[in-house]
Amino acid sequence: MPRRCYRFSGFMLDMDRGRLVRGGASVPLEGVPLAVLHALVSRPGRVLSKQELLNRVWGTAAVEESALTTAIHKARRALGGERGLIRTVHGQGYELAAKVLAPVTAGDPLAEKLRALHWIAYEPVGYDPVIGRYPSLSSIREDMRVLRRGGLNGLITFRAEGTLAEIPMLAREAGFEGVIMGLRTDQERLVSLAETSAANVDSFCLGHNEPPSAAVVDIMGAVRDATNKPVTSTWYLDGSNDPAYEAITSACDWLFPDVGAPWRERHHGVDRQIEDLEAKIHRAAALARAHDTVVMLKMVSFPSGGIAGYSAAEQLGFFSRLLGYYRSPGYPYRASVFLSFFSAFDIEWKTRQAGYSPCERHIGFYGLDRRPKEAAASFSGTLVYSRRDH
Repeated sequence: MPRRCYRFSGFMLDMDRGRLVRGGASVPLEGVPLAVLHALVSRPGRVLSKQELLNRVWGTAAVEESALTTAIHKARRALGGERGLIRTVHGQGYELAAKVLAPVTAGDPLAEKLRALHWIAYEPVGYDPVIGRYPSLSSIREDMRVLRRGGLNGLITFRAEGTLAEIPMLAREAGFEGVIMGLRTDQERLVSLAETSAANVDSFCLGHNEPPSAAVVDIMGAVRDATNKPVTSTWYLDGSNDPAYEAITSACDWLFPDVGAPWRERHHGVDRQIEDLEAKIHRAAALARAHDTVVMLKMVSFPSGGIAGYSAAEQLGFFSRLLGYYRSPGYPYRASVFLSFFSAFDIEWKTRQAGYSPCERHIGFYGLDRRPKEAAASFSGTLVYSRRDH
């Protein structure tokens, strides 16, 4: 049965749990006022007459119209006294004047894209935020051509400053079927930038480190309202010990946890990293069930060098093993837990001096010269699967 959960103007109305939430905290509202709000939220932009509301909430019971007036007043008060959200249409009734989104669930259009496309996290060749160097649009276009020729068709970005803001449009021009646009919450004109990019974006992903969690939730709501697109954030699977975890996770339309990188400081073989990732897939499935949505694991990766023991051949072995499991008929979470990969290209600016593992410079499926490594070739072989496969 589909979950009766709706997000609008920074609020989440969860009728399965009988609660109204804002910023991860429950807002006091129950009983008849909650039912009236549900009737309006489940029909956004539509005027419901007083009689229709009376019928939907009270059924055949005989009640005075004043009971509806009182319930509307309590619902408005719960929404912060914002009369604009529940609008009175004189002589007709009431309507919810807000855009409403439901959580992404299995079978939804976005869930199907998350399942069916080959998703890769992308930083352009030549980009260096340490010195403020941004690639030219022609350089980004060449990156796009290389990735598309390699069989990749879903793109994940991290930032949107400078020429990076043009990546969603350039990705669509190159034939990418899906784009998840990353936005930093401290970025200037964040909401207007999201609105400008929305036509080329399937979902937005907001950072969560700054500002504090309540502000992140508000920003997520503002982006959702401005674009009418699903919004998520990134967290580690074990982030539940952080007090901000519940607030941000509850505000997400789908979940995009970072799987972390056990390879950062020392060599871990293919067997150990496969076992680690399989355990995280099982935890992601539990998360999907708990939040009645879908999960795509972010930053699934394996380096081709940087620390003794890692090689291009071992990188290929890891992804061949992993995708063999992921594509197999026995994979148990085909409708709810998906994978995305990191990184499209090696990352030149992530040096030990900048505080990163030496493996970061060898984490791509393609080198800085845009030549494919052995693992990249598997996107047109081992890693590729189509909608017809499922």
